[in-house]
Amino acid sequence: MALSNGEISWQGVIFDGAGEAKIDLLPESRFLTELNSRPHPEDIDMFIIAGISSPWQEDDIKRMVDDIGQKCLKISKNWLMILVNT
Repeated sequence: MALSNGEISWQGVIFDGAGEAKIDLLPESRFLTELNSRPHPEDIDMFIIAGISSPWQEDDIKRMVDDIGQKCLKISKNWLMILVNT
C-alpha cells in the first residue's frame, strides 16, 4: 500500500512479503476498493482469470475444524481444572 501512495522506506525490504497481501487482497479491502475505483486503461486488452484452488477437500477442512475444536475444548478444560485447584 505504501508504494501506491508514493511512500517508500528502507524497511520495506525487511517487511516485504510479511503477509500484507492477505490483507490487501481481501474482498472490499481498502487497496482493492481504491484499485477498482480507477478507470480501466482504454488502450490495454485485459483478461480475467479467476478461480478457487485448494489442496484440501471439504471433508478434510471439516475434519481439521473438528480436531482443532476438540483440542481447544481439552485445553480449556485443563485450564479450568488448574483454576479450580488453585
